[in-house]
Amino acid sequence: KIKDITIKSQQIFYLKNKELAYTLGESKATSGEEIEINSNEFFKYDKLSSTLIAKGNVIITERIKNIILESEEAFYFQNEDKFTTLGITKANINNEYFVDTQDLVFLRENMFLSSKYKTTITDTQDNFYKLNNFNYLVNEKILKGSKVEVITNYLKKNSDKYFFNTAFINFKNQKFST
Repeated sequence: KIKDITIKSQQIFYLKNKELAYTLGESKATSGEEIEINSNEFFKYDKLSSTLIAKGNVIITERIKNIILESEEAFYFQNEDKFTTLGITKANINNEYFVDTQDLVFLRENMFLSSKYKTTITDTQDNFYKLNNFNYLVNEKILKGSKVEVITNYLKKNSDKYFFNTAFINFKNQKFST
């Protein structure tokens, strides 16, 4: 256990003088009951900066709001309670919203997700959202994006399309504002 992070792996190396822990192969890190991080290549944990780097089929599970992030590489900045991913990233938000993006930022304290890259979001109500970038407030269920395309009843006969330069979408009541 290192600074409230527990790391488990078949192979783990600890460099005491540098306060670094490395793992090889299947690895799992937990922080309390709230966060679990899994990887199949390696972890690198820097105790001095409280930073964890995970590489290889990384799956991050945030249990309080039921958020799952999947990427090939991710960083956890424990002091800021911040996750960032590198490359293609999938997010599952409470089995309601499914995000495909890249280079995602997740601020746990504020329950805020964002990406500066093209993103698609689908939901369980058959809606499809395509955005050039996005910010999402998890607790408020408010999505903000630019160059937004919304398709209701996605992949069905009676679908509607909406286009916005900038849009705020309230998922609680399905209201749009620009």
